[in-house]
Order: sequence, then structure tokens, then C-alpha cells
Amino acid sequence: MAQADIQTDPEEFEEPPFLRRLRLLVMVLIFVLIVGVLAIAGTIVIRLGFGIGERPVAVPTAITAEEIILPEAHEIVATGQGPGVLHLVLRAEDGSEALYVFDAVSGREISRTPLVRE
Repeated sequence: MAQADIQTDPEEFEEPPFLRRLRLLVMVLIFVLIVGVLAIAGTIVIRLGFGIGERPVAVPTAITAEEIILPEAHEIVATGQGPGVLHLVLRAEDGSEALYVFDAVSGREISRTPLVRE
């Protein structure tokens, strides 16, 4: 046997199919890893507001109503405030609940929405 019969150039060797598939899977895994890290970093930047400027701050409006008349025999379960309105979740004696929306200036009831808990 002569030295000319031995293949020493790595580019001349045929790559096995499973090795080609493994190389492709590793490249896809690296791509997915990079996209995941970028997505997490982007989420952190968006949530913490780095480099975006001033975040809008909601300024609550004062409730200037003299009085807010609630239905009798109702218990306040939760409260909330929106722009110019006051939200109250009230529970009646029979256990039913409703979301009441009152005007913050006049104190009058704007709407009533029954709540059904499942």
C-alpha cells in the first residue's frame, strides 16, 4: 500500500447523515436560545422602563361629591377609582354582589352591573 491511498484531507471525508442532523439540531438550539435570551431581556427592559423615557402616571381625581347614597343593607366588598368615577362592589344580605359606578363629582349612580361568581 502506498501513501497515496490514504485520505488525509478532512474535506474529502463523507459526513455521516446522523452527524449532519446533529449539527443542524445544535444550530437550531443555539438560535432558539439566542431568541429566548433576547425576549427575556426585552421584557425586562419594557417592564422596568429602561431608556423609554417618562412612564405615564395616573393622577387620581378627587371625589368632590358631598355624599354617595348606597342601597340599604349592602356591604362594601371592594372599591376602585377611575377617571371621574368611583367603583364599588356591594354585597346584599342575600349574598348577591353588584358593581356600582358613581360619578365622583355629583355622587349619583351611573350604572349597576350584577356580578355572578362561579
